[in-house]
Amino acid sequence: MIDKGTIKLTVNELVSALVMCGYEQVASQILNDHKLIQNEAEFDRFVYEAETSLRQKGYWDDDKPSNIASGLEDLLHLLVQSTKKVRCVNIERERVALIHSINQEHSLIQEIHSHEHTFWVHKNYEGFESILRSHYGLESANHGRSDLQTIQLSDDMFDGLHAAETVVLERMVQDEEVDVSLRSFLKDFLHNEQELDNLAFMVSNFVEDQSKFDQIVFLLPGEGLIWHIDYEQVNNHEIFIHPVEIGEYFQKIEKTLLEFFHNSNKAENK
Repeated sequence: MIDKGTIKLTVNELVSALVMCGYEQVASQILNDHKLIQNEAEFDRFVYEAETSLRQKGYWDDDKPSNIASGLEDLLHLLVQSTKKVRCVNIERERVALIHSINQEHSLIQEIHSHEHTFWVHKNYEGFESILRSHYGLESANHGRSDLQTIQLSDDMFDGLHAAETVVLERMVQDEEVDVSLRSFLKDFLHNEQELDNLAFMVSNFVEDQSKFDQIVFLLPGEGLIWHIDYEQVNNHEIFIHPVEIGEYFQKIEKTLLEFFHNSNKAENK
């Protein structure tokens, strides 16, 4: 187990370090996803620049077979070998965070923003609410309004919100004849570029390039609350949108996350 604080890598540095540690297939997946290299000349420059920057950051070790410093190499082994993770997508801030299960006591946190990956090992007993609040930009959010109620929409009406013209939704927000809860939701929806954020509970195998979704939770951060999108009645063509206090919401997510990791670890240890 490594415990040496935060490690920050560009996509180029991450790909190069993975190759040096023997994870060429994983590195290739990242290269293809980001379309980083188009020809052999670009590849040679890519390798040289990545090696130089890894040396400058102190992540290079000429005395090791991989040439990658022990702390970073240990972290990459944890990253590749972890099979259970929760992926958190924040549309408005263009950020992705992944919480990788390591064992009962620890998780590996990976934050991705502007082609930079930040990693650190997290002690599970410290909880995950502060990480989730920070990721969704809700660190200092106050309590939301108490007058907001659950919103019920048909699935067609809800799907139409994504394609609706912005000006139409803006008029609804200003229209006092529209239900106050719907107006509040639409205001937050517009702020989030008419998209929903999500939390995906995943089972992944980096080496085999396979991922399976155990469940996906859709949410929308609001002013002092989280809008939870409930699809349980979607077969009846109904969508429910629940306003939930931020602390309460993330505590429920944390409980689900720990159960997800705990059950997987027990199964893997049998």
